[in-house]
Amino acid sequence: MEIIYVSNSEESKRFVKAVLDKGGFSVRETKNISDEDLFKVKDNEIILMADDFRYFKNVGNSSYSLNNVIKVFLANISNDPFLQKLLSEGKDLMTSYKARDLLNIVKVLSQFKNYEDIENLIPDISIYDYPITNKFKKKISGDLRHVSKDTLVYISEFIKNNDLGNLIDKDNVIIAASEIVDNIIELYINKGLAIADIIIEMRLSKSVFGITLLDSFGEANIYDISRSISIPLDKASDLFKGELPRERGRGYTLIRKTSDRVITVIVRNDSYHKYFFNSPCTSVTIVYYLDKKEPDGRLNTVIEFS
Repeated sequence: MEIIYVSNSEESKRFVKAVLDKGGFSVRETKNISDEDLFKVKDNEIILMADDFRYFKNVGNSSYSLNNVIKVFLANISNDPFLQKLLSEGKDLMTSYKARDLLNIVKVLSQFKNYEDIENLIPDISIYDYPITNKFKKKISGDLRHVSKDTLVYISEFIKNNDLGNLIDKDNVIIAASEIVDNIIELYINKGLAIADIIIEMRLSKSVFGITLLDSFGEANIYDISRSISIPLDKASDLFKGELPRERGRGYTLIRKTSDRVITVIVRNDSYHKYFFNSPCTSVTIVYYLDKKEPDGRLNTVIEFS
């Protein structure tokens, strides 16, 4: 599988290349996502990565073949002081959370044919540093008035039953999860559907707590989500100042402020069969680290199988 990285940032290119070299991956760099030669790859099997959301604005309307292209957006990868320090001092990049996240993403995506379904691939992308000791999966169904509440109650009870209250901020978890659920409910409303299904999966280890929420549509837009997670967070403000009065992007801003890592995976409804998955979906995983040590942040990511 060919890996192509589109960026105008030399620092970002140097970092991505150095990280992928660690894993034995070669990466081709380009500044132009419309380069026709970019898509002349056997079977069009490409991992196409970018660190600027504008690269994905018109890619769906490109005249070039985009079949079997896995798009990966890497948020805020070129302006991380910790990464820049590691690079400038020639230190081991694998001490960085973002470096380990990036390398793991590429490893998993390059082996997508080994996965029977997207729900098996998502955990390998999102939680991998520590062995998972407990895993719980549930489909919550019901009318739109109750399914949201039932989902949040299920999460609250899980936190309580596993004594996580002293390790994470329960309110933050509920805020992040409620934003994801609201997005799913909005999809059902727009489709005129009165009954909703929300698949929830929670994974827990001694060091990590992760929640994945899935819909069955696969209609999310990589450009819109990438744009939302690209906006710098106002570290000094409370949740409702600065960036939140905007019309769009408020949901992901809240999710980012109330979790340690966010991974969105879109398996489009018109292409899931090309990747040997059983169904389309959009999943959002929020991760909380119970023993975070390094000073850099985790890599927030949007991945689209298109």
